[in-house]
Amino acid sequence: MKRSRFILSLLAAGAVAAMTVAYAMMPDGASSGYLPGSAGSGGMGTDNAMWGSAPSIMAVLETHSQFSDFRQAVERAGLSSTLESKGPFTVFVPTDEAFNRLPSPAEEKILANPQEAKAVVLNQMASGDLVYGATGTKMDLARVGYIVTADGNRIPVIVTRHQVKIGQARLVEANIPASNGIIHVVDQVSISPSAK
Repeated sequence: MKRSRFILSLLAAGAVAAMTVAYAMMPDGASSGYLPGSAGSGGMGTDNAMWGSAPSIMAVLETHSQFSDFRQAVERAGLSSTLESKGPFTVFVPTDEAFNRLPSPAEEKILANPQEAKAVVLNQMASGDLVYGATGTKMDLARVGYIVTADGNRIPVIVTRHQVKIGQARLVEANIPASNGIIHVVDQVSISPSAK
């Protein structure tokens, strides 16, 4: 009996320590949700008080070093104040690695030209809260079938047992909360025809 209690207390302490370390590693306490085939937390699918106390989308972009190219595109496009405004917005943020995979002229053109940057950023945004695994009043990204981006493109959302795809981009991290919406991390930059 004592041994069972001892083992249970060790397991509980280990779980708390693991959650504390995982939480501490995320800037500003951002939390990622469950994705098929991953070991995500699945904890941000509901209406959560944490949403209201989170920083703005722009502030989240500024705290994550993996989003520096997208943040630069937002600034070049003149959309920083939009991503600090009330929203709500859903932003599919490509990592710097996704930008690095673009052909060199395309990446340079996007990051240097305000019109090209704006076309790319608007194609990564949608209005409203599209939360992966949502319940309550938020829309479930996995059930919408498609999104309409801020520039009017209709992008399919394909959910399989092992992944979620937004167009050709794979969702690699879901449900980073912001006070004015939600961020999902994707592995590709959606290029508008003029930016190619």
